[in-house]
Amino acid sequence: WYIKGLPSYLAIILDMRPKDIEQVVYYNSYIVINIKNKKLKLSNGRLIEERSLLNEKEWEELEDKIYLKDSELESHENNETYGDILDPEIDAEKAIEIEIGIGAEAIKKLLTNLNLDIEEEKLRKSISYIDDQLELAKAIRRLRLLQNLISSQTNPAWTVLEVLPVLPPDLRPMIQLDGGRFASSDLNDLYRKVIHRNNRLVKLQEILAPE
Repeated sequence: WYIKGLPSYLAIILDMRPKDIEQVVYYNSYIVINIKNKKLKLSNGRLIEERSLLNEKEWEELEDKIYLKDSELESHENNETYGDILDPEIDAEKAIEIEIGIGAEAIKKLLTNLNLDIEEEKLRKSISYIDDQLELAKAIRRLRLLQNLISSQTNPAWTVLEVLPVLPPDLRPMIQLDGGRFASSDLNDLYRKVIHRNNRLVKLQEILAPE
């Protein structure tokens, strides 16, 4: 419900569109979790930043870039020509340090990496420079949510569940049928669907199936 709920608290916390979060969760798009190289661009000129979304073709292009850059650095490191002295700072600039993920796991990593105190301070300072009223209202809403999370010591990563809580039969809602009979809710079927889909996803990941 954190994805489908209105307002989307995940989208507010991460400063993303709800639609983009759904694309990542449903394995339709990759997302940049962390990036050190601030000048990395795709062939279409788009700058790659943290939380940028990538389709399959763009991800393959980045893979090729990373492979070529790693090959260049490895070749340079293996060069034993007299007088060739490696400069760690230059090599660090050439390297492509990037982490890309997909699915709910990627969203949880973004939430885990989020420093609420730093985000709150940056947002509080930037609000005075926002002229657009819609953008200002959006920023204030995000600021209040971040402040609430900080004051309550709530980790936003907790919104992504790794363990599915199961209600015991005694607590499940009862439905009254015709004739005065009662039947328990079909929550068991919902749990079964989640288990089947999760098992299918694990198998697809094991065989490296296309997303």
